[in-house]
Amino acid sequence: MGQGKILFGDDVKKRTSTVWAVSFLILSGVGLAASMALVQAELSHLANPQATLACDLNPLVGCGKSLGSAEAHLLGIPNALVGTALFAAAIGVGLALLAKAELPRLFWIIGALTGIGALAVVCYFLYVSIAVFATLCPYCLAVWVVSIGLAMMLIGRGAVRVWPQAPVARFLAAYPWAPAIISYLLIAVIVVFAMADQIALVL
Repeated sequence: MGQGKILFGDDVKKRTSTVWAVSFLILSGVGLAASMALVQAELSHLANPQATLACDLNPLVGCGKSLGSAEAHLLGIPNALVGTALFAAAIGVGLALLAKAELPRLFWIIGALTGIGALAVVCYFLYVSIAVFATLCPYCLAVWVVSIGLAMMLIGRGAVRVWPQAPVARFLAAYPWAPAIISYLLIAVIVVFAMADQIALVL
């Protein structure tokens, strides 16, 4: 039995599969709730554009500036609707895994690529939030948090199936929270430096 099999073998998979599936479900559920809340906020904004939205908390945190923008409708429909569909699908995956379904290797490779794409999307919207709107949508922040977590989980699972002997792949599969936490800290640092004026207004 090779080292890769020892470090990420059947015994480890059995111990971690349930925790992994539950974590995936929780993150997906939070993402779905945040996406649905953003859809509701946009409907409220359309019904009464002059009303103050519940998500507009202060000069730093708010969603009113971005709801009707082109950036919030990249595919011609609200991004939140796309997110709602994707998170609902992710919940289905989590339920299947919780039921001990065996998903093929190709699924995890596609999942890893989807995770990489999700990270790129988060980076894009972080830039847009800072450079264009100068505010942070609270629902978007929740979506970013769970998207990063889900992405790291999918990337780790996909990597270990493509390169089962690679130490980096085994680490990402076993500890997806580590790069996720680093990503959160990096985003926090970027926000603090890039939005210092807005933070000063709040403080």
